[in-house]
Parts: sequence; C-alpha cells; structure tokens
Amino acid sequence: MRALRSANDLSAVRDHERCEPPQGLGRTAAVSAPARLDAHDSIGEGLLLDRDYHAKSLASLAARALRQKEFARAFALADRRCRIEPIADASHFLLRATALRQLGVHALSGRDLRRALEIEPDNIIANRLLLASCRGAERWRAAETLASHVW
Repeated sequence: MRALRSANDLSAVRDHERCEPPQGLGRTAAVSAPARLDAHDSIGEGLLLDRDYHAKSLASLAARALRQKEFARAFALADRRCRIEPIADASHFLLRATALRQLGVHALSGRDLRRALEIEPDNIIANRLLLASCRGAERWRAAETLASHVW
C-alpha cells in the first residue's frame, strides 16, 4: 500500500480539478491503514478489497478521516468514492466538499456542494453549507429550502 502525502501537499486536490485520480495514488491504490482501529471497522480497511463493500468502505473511511482531521486522506477516499459505481449520492459529494473546504480549496468545494444539491435539492446539510459559503441567488435558494423545512 502507498501512503498518502501530508495534508500540506495539495497536489492531490489540484489533480481533482482535471478529473483524474490524485497524483501518485493510481486508480487502484489503497490508502494506508490508521494505527488504531475502532468500532467503525465493521466497514473498514479489510473490506476495501471486497467488491460488494468497496464503495461503502470508501465512504466510511472518508468520514472517519474527516473526524480524525486527516483532510487529505479524507479527500482521496471521498474522491475515489465519487468516481466509482454505484453512482455516488449527495452524501458522498458532501464528504468530498467538506474535505476540500478544510484543505482550503473553496471553489472546488462549492462545486461539489452544487453537485450534491443537483442530486438531492432538499438536502439540509448541503443547503446549510451553501448558505454559509455562497452569495446571491444560490444563498437565497438555500435559505428558502431551509425555511421550508422548519417545523
């Protein structure tokens, strides 16, 4: 397995703009396993190679990496999940958008937020993030969507 570069190296994120796998990781490369394992391993490292659980494993590991503040790793995992079948849903694009935002790549993060809203226009999390980060008509639409979900 190859280890992902440090969070300070944004080359993986720059490669995302060109819709290619992050540089140095290749199409089938795995990401190094964390030193400690926890309860989230029911869908974890070992299942990355299991065809039936590969996509779920990527999403689960990306969420774990975000919780552990390993943003470059979270991006690599979420990016891979967004590119493979079955087709990614809004939550997968939100994972990638969050990782990109934490890495300081706001333009690409916004693009993934918009893509999540194309898939699921009423997604509360995506609309909250869009409300906090955008201006103009997009912000207004996000506010209207959130207001329509008030009890």
